[in-house]
Amino acid sequence: MLSFRFMEPMEETVYLDQVRLLAIDHPVAYEVFPNERFVSAPPFPEFGVIATRDAHVPIGAWTTREMTCWG
Repeated sequence: MLSFRFMEPMEETVYLDQVRLLAIDHPVAYEVFPNERFVSAPPFPEFGVIATRDAHVPIGAWTTREMTCWG
């Protein structure tokens, strides 16, 4: 059995016209991530998946204007 739960973080009502479940067969060495952007009005984001191998988690982020580092 498969259960799908859609959650709306903004506590608003969202109506869906279509929902699809997609299975992607990929080599074990790859990780596959969906384009998770959800937009309720046009222009809608283009469908896509991102496949990566040996990805590294960022250790921090900063801007060139401020030398404050998050990480």
